[in-house]
Amino acid sequence: HGCRLHSRIARMARNAQGEDYKKAKYSLVLHGPPGSSKTAVAQALSAEMWKTSSRWARQEPRLVRITPADFTRMGEDRVDAEARLIFDLLSHVRGVTIFFDEIDDLLRRRDARNVSLRFLDMVVPAMLNRLADLRDACPRQEICFLLATNFVEKIEPALLREGRIDQAIPVVYPDWESRLAIIDDHGLADREKIAAGMARWPFLAIDTGCTEI
Repeated sequence: HGCRLHSRIARMARNAQGEDYKKAKYSLVLHGPPGSSKTAVAQALSAEMWKTSSRWARQEPRLVRITPADFTRMGEDRVDAEARLIFDLLSHVRGVTIFFDEIDDLLRRRDARNVSLRFLDMVVPAMLNRLADLRDACPRQEICFLLATNFVEKIEPALLREGRIDQAIPVVYPDWESRLAIIDDHGLADREKIAAGMARWPFLAIDTGCTEI
């Protein structure tokens, strides 16, 4: 039970608001196949974080979503300038969960054999330093951040070192118990037969299928 994803999220939120908040986890890489609900996990975490803080208790969950388009909106030659602007803005937010969605390109593993590096490849070292600074600021600003990727093996290994990311967590399609729970929410009979037929289905497909049934 302690390894299940919802338990990890609840524990992360509880520790960040406890007496040992400086030792808590504030940064995660969520990796898994498309449709495995990484965005839903980020939304769930934003609902749990800081809700017992007197400064944020009366506010709705706050999630800041950042995509590669936010870095490249002014063109590839302006990526570093846009990154500086984004991280400067993030240095002023409080009580939020920051979600870097589909950020693969900006943190892709560097290939020493590639003599014609794209500009985005050159941005990786600067991005890693900025993420390290953001991680240092998390307890002080009461923020946490997550990075979502479909292909964790393509991410620059330096990202996963201590000081930038606290933990990499796989987000998989619903397992047997999770499928039964979704089916129960819909009040369907023959729950085990339905659950067996929906093995390796994404959450949304299971939910839609149950609605159709």
